[in-house]
Amino acid sequence: MDFRINPVQPPSPNEKKALRLMIFGGLISMGLLLHVLFQNKAVSYFPLYILLVITMIYYSLKYLHEWYHYFSISSDRKPARQRDYTVDILTTYCAGEPFDMLEQTLAAIQNITYPHTAWCCDEADDRRVKQLCCRLGVKHVTRIVKKDAKAGNINNALQFATGELCVVLDPDHIPAPCFLDGVVDYFDDPSVGFVQIVQAYYNQEESLVAKGAAQQTYPFYGPMMMSMHKYGTVQAIGANCTFRRSALDSIGGHASGLAEDMHTAMKLHAAGWRSFYVPAILTRGLVPATMSSYYKQQLKWSRGVWELFFITYPKLFSKFSWRQKVHYFTLPFHYLSGLIFFINFLIPVISLFTGYIPLQMDVLTFFLAALPLFSMSLLIRHYAQKWLPDEKERGFHIVGGILQIGAWWVHTVGIIYTLLRKKVPYIPTPKNDNEPLPLLLNVPNILVAAISLAAIIYGLLEDFNPYTIFMAGLASLQIAFMVFNLSISGYINKKSRVGSFVMKLRQYTWLIKKTHGFLRRYSLALSVLVIAFFGFAYWKNQQLPQFLPKPLKGLQVFYRGLYHHETTNNGSEKLNFAIADKSRDIAIVSSEIAWNVDENNRLDTNYLQQVYRRHAIPLIVWNPWQRGTSGLTTDNENIQDILKGKYDELFLSFAKQIAVLNKPVFLRFINENTADKRSLFSYSGCKPGDFKAAWQYVHLKFDEAGANKVIWIWNPPDAAKANDYFPGDNFVDWLGVNILDTNWQTSKNDQNIFDSLYRPYHSLQLFKSGLPVMLTETAGSAANRVEWWNKTWQTLDTAFKEIKSILVNPGDYTMLANLPGANMPINVDEIIWQKTYTHPELQNLPFPVKSIVYDKGYNWFRNRHTLGLKIMEEDLQAIKKIGANTVERIMPGIYDRDFKKAVISNKMNLIVRFSFLVTPQVIDDNKKMKQQKEKILGVIRNNLDKKYIIAWNLGDDVLHDLASQTYKPDYFYYEQKYIAWLEDLCREIRKVDAIRPIVMDLDWDINGRKQFNNYKSHIPQINTYMLSVNVKDSALLKEPLEHGMTWGKVDVQLWPLIPGIQQSGTVPQWQDIETTDYVKLKGLLDLEGRKKQGYRDVLNFWGNKQTSSSPVPEIRILKPAELAAANDKLLYHIVYKDKNSDLWKLINDDKKDIRFEWYLVRQDRYGNTMFMNKVGDQPYIELKIPSNPQYYRLYVEAVSGEEVRMANTTLNTPLE
Repeated sequence: MDFRINPVQPPSPNEKKALRLMIFGGLISMGLLLHVLFQNKAVSYFPLYILLVITMIYYSLKYLHEWYHYFSISSDRKPARQRDYTVDILTTYCAGEPFDMLEQTLAAIQNITYPHTAWCCDEADDRRVKQLCCRLGVKHVTRIVKKDAKAGNINNALQFATGELCVVLDPDHIPAPCFLDGVVDYFDDPSVGFVQIVQAYYNQEESLVAKGAAQQTYPFYGPMMMSMHKYGTVQAIGANCTFRRSALDSIGGHASGLAEDMHTAMKLHAAGWRSFYVPAILTRGLVPATMSSYYKQQLKWSRGVWELFFITYPKLFSKFSWRQKVHYFTLPFHYLSGLIFFINFLIPVISLFTGYIPLQMDVLTFFLAALPLFSMSLLIRHYAQKWLPDEKERGFHIVGGILQIGAWWVHTVGIIYTLLRKKVPYIPTPKNDNEPLPLLLNVPNILVAAISLAAIIYGLLEDFNPYTIFMAGLASLQIAFMVFNLSISGYINKKSRVGSFVMKLRQYTWLIKKTHGFLRRYSLALSVLVIAFFGFAYWKNQQLPQFLPKPLKGLQVFYRGLYHHETTNNGSEKLNFAIADKSRDIAIVSSEIAWNVDENNRLDTNYLQQVYRRHAIPLIVWNPWQRGTSGLTTDNENIQDILKGKYDELFLSFAKQIAVLNKPVFLRFINENTADKRSLFSYSGCKPGDFKAAWQYVHLKFDEAGANKVIWIWNPPDAAKANDYFPGDNFVDWLGVNILDTNWQTSKNDQNIFDSLYRPYHSLQLFKSGLPVMLTETAGSAANRVEWWNKTWQTLDTAFKEIKSILVNPGDYTMLANLPGANMPINVDEIIWQKTYTHPELQNLPFPVKSIVYDKGYNWFRNRHTLGLKIMEEDLQAIKKIGANTVERIMPGIYDRDFKKAVISNKMNLIVRFSFLVTPQVIDDNKKMKQQKEKILGVIRNNLDKKYIIAWNLGDDVLHDLASQTYKPDYFYYEQKYIAWLEDLCREIRKVDAIRPIVMDLDWDINGRKQFNNYKSHIPQINTYMLSVNVKDSALLKEPLEHGMTWGKVDVQLWPLIPGIQQSGTVPQWQDIETTDYVKLKGLLDLEGRKKQGYRDVLNFWGNKQTSSSPVPEIRILKPAELAAANDKLLYHIVYKDKNSDLWKLINDDKKDIRFEWYLVRQDRYGNTMFMNKVGDQPYIELKIPSNPQYYRLYVEAVSGEEVRMANTTLNTPLE
């Protein structure tokens, strides 16, 4: 027999500190999880939420109980022997117990070296037992009146025994020869009432039941009991406990009951006796090896412990120390686990059958909160395994955990029997390992497995979504656990298929052994990493990111180019071509062209084609002169003549010749007069308003002529006048600046002259607006050219990121070698296609469509909203109630099946939207674009028979978004590729579905009509264009619509401006959306599902219902008249519009019926909302200004019941 006679050593000071530090980390993890769970916004379906909270609280308390018993692991040195004791060793025997087992135990008792008297308490008065006792020299004792089960049997023998100490030893426990030598010396302290040792087993490898049952006891008899020793709460174990006889006599002998050993310990502790624990294996016994014996043992213990809790504990409560009060109160709750497991079974089953889920939470947030606690509990437990007395006892103890789960109903029955006062007979733990478990006792687990399986089938068929999949996974685990328990219920040895398989698997699981060894060895370091990583990740997940979005790759360009002042009809261009031939990094070649009015001006297309052949793009510096050379007019008169149309022929002639090229051309105007001629676009004497109007007029003339590949460069007269003369974002593609320095004198102390020349422009907000900047002419000092250019390159690379191109004269070409630039990233020759001009097959939707975009929960993984069939049905019912007859949703998605059911049940129509992230890189990836096309066609093929689908929507206006992701000329390349792809897609859609209309969203801004004509001329298959309008473009609502246009996603606040919206239109969003990547706040409902003013407006327009006024008044944010600088604290208030006086008043605390929620919202450079964070809940807020405040907006919601009003503002009031 393998004993461990040397007690486990207590932890060193460093080990104790490490373990306590880990426990502290576990407490932090627990607090984090409970904090996340107890937030109101986490509640989804309240009954399931309560069940989940109950289980989480129980496991948290269980961890606290476990960690409490790891906190003070200790053991005392064995004291030097001072005297000898007389000792009685008592073991019991009942009819039916194996005789050879008793013989082995009695022989081992007699082999104990310390003087003692052995007693066999024979309940059966068996003749063979008497003979065995006689042969071994063991005293035999029996009784006639058999009461109090084992306790009564022991007390009967104590009437005859006279030893100072008595050992109660179960007949299956074999003691080591040195058993008493390791125990008796602790009784030299007269206050010690009993000494307990480790309860270990020698048959745990006999079956999986034996292994699992033994694993459940390892932590208890190891580190937990060592802490109980410190706390004075050591638990007496009836299998191998040594008592002081006088202590037993003081409480009337061994206490009775189903948990007689715990009862005895309670009475001894209440009487003031101390307990001692020796962490040494001095005996080994039998653990239940069959499911039948295991269940009998667990039922007896559960019933007995709860009996003590309800009956004995209150009686002895006042006599316990505070630690003993805690100990005996918490110990029985181990057997409450059966009820908790039952709740765990119910949660996924109820969820699958009802479609509800307990939590409404971002999946990542939940795992960031839950995984630290799980990880810390695992690490703490493995670290504490250092103080298990046997190396073989260490591990993950998976079998023990599954076995305990399978005993859920047994532990629950123990509680029920206690409450009903139903008695359970005292039955010694069966020792004969050949009892199969009756099928009746497997019925509870069979039912759990069967109901879980039914729930999985029903749930996945009825409501297929990520959360039902997750719940189905949990239910599948339940089935696996139950099947495992069922499979080992009738087997007791390694010959069983499951048992032998697992035992063989265990022999080869060296990786598992290495893993738990690694976890134990490096638990502290791993704990620090877990807390640091998950803590930081959770904190970061809650913060509003401080970094700007990564720069778009399409905007990370730099074009080198050449310019010369002479016109293209002399030989100067030859030098440019020679240089361009030698270097492929020349992307732009600039030349001047002067045209006079009333002359037969012809564009030198041969020159331009030569530029294109060198993979470069021409920049035409055009100087149109005024009419005639005598009687020069003022510059402002020239501008007025342009606006009157006097130069239309000149502009149209030039534009038409450019249009014929059908390739990109940079164009800028010379703004300087000569002695005898005036440039039409001279700034001299020209009013800013007139100049801008003339520029826009000419721009529109070029559009009219079809010169849509002109790239407009505007050079301001100087930095001081740049803002005044700027023609507008929609009429300028590049900003141009000439940097000419001819007088710089070299000096070591000189400043960077380029910096001083350009910085006045850089400081303007216009030059930070996102428009690229081209240095259209750059000339450095002739005195020290190399040094001048080196300083210029350094400045360009660090300070002025908006500069995307530089043009130098041929003489400075060699200076470009140090410039971090690139050649034209696209093949200019590919930027050409012939317009089809096919008459489009335009038709409107089959009937007036009142549609609402419903993309709630589409990106499910990091979404604020958890979605299921019931939620979608409720939402669509509400959508229908306000007058909508159609919903739009992106497909494909994981919720498609459920959403279609919701559409059918509410008898609504569906417009299927297609959407994917389109970037220049994606457009240039033919494989990805092909996959996307097949994905879209697949959706259409799979839904051809769905009569409720009335149209296919190609999604957002990609070209509109593409314009902000690229600069021209790159834009033309990607535009061409995308339109070719889109035309091919529409043609394929028509082959699959020739009936349903194809529609597409079109951003209705100043370029909307131009883009409409562009799409229409190339893609005739698109039937209807749904116009999307933002508030900033509200002026365009008055423009007449062409055939094939209809109002699409229009902000609800603009609806009063569109009478036709009552018959047909689209609400941009049903409910606000918050994901990890973006936030959309244009819904009719806010994130919490409360109704905004837009909800009332739509109900008035479509529902034909005049709703009552909102209980929430109209609100605004009153900003401080201060600059918003990072880390400053500014005070913001809320003002409301008084209904009676129509005045704006400051909200104070008298608005008791309204509560407020402040949010700080992060936007990107284009105004798209990225992240939001709640920052306050008062009628005012003192806000710490974040870095880059220009990228933030402050939102506030005023809430009353289910109604809400929202206001938002920038962080500061512009001070001019």
